[in-house]
Amino acid sequence: MSEELKLTDELKKTTCKLLEGLMTLTVHDFIDQAEKENWSLALSDVRALNTMFTLSKNLNCEMDPEKVEYLYPKEACHPKSFRIRYTDDRKHMLIFCCPKEHWDEEKKVCKTSIKLHSIHHMGEKILGMEE
Repeated sequence: MSEELKLTDELKKTTCKLLEGLMTLTVHDFIDQAEKENWSLALSDVRALNTMFTLSKNLNCEMDPEKVEYLYPKEACHPKSFRIRYTDDRKHMLIFCCPKEHWDEEKKVCKTSIKLHSIHHMGEKILGMEE
């Protein structure tokens, strides 16, 4: 007979915040690996994200919907065109992409202006991005 693990509200909140941060970092790594066309590592990131998502769902984590603003649909972006930039204070991550029809596969550049796909409001400095 299995016993259910009881988490205090504080421990649950801390675990959920940690999972949210880890998912963000894993997305960064996935995009980096995809840019390098290292598909085996990119696939490992996807598997890790699925596991973290399942954990956060099982813990009933409430991810802050205000943290991410989606401005351009990912379906309209070429999958190899995503680029990440950070604001000077490292509190916001900007993800850009190129519309599918404007991506130059040979040169790996956008033939037109890139679109701001999303803004991730991190609140604190992004882990590992200290100066």
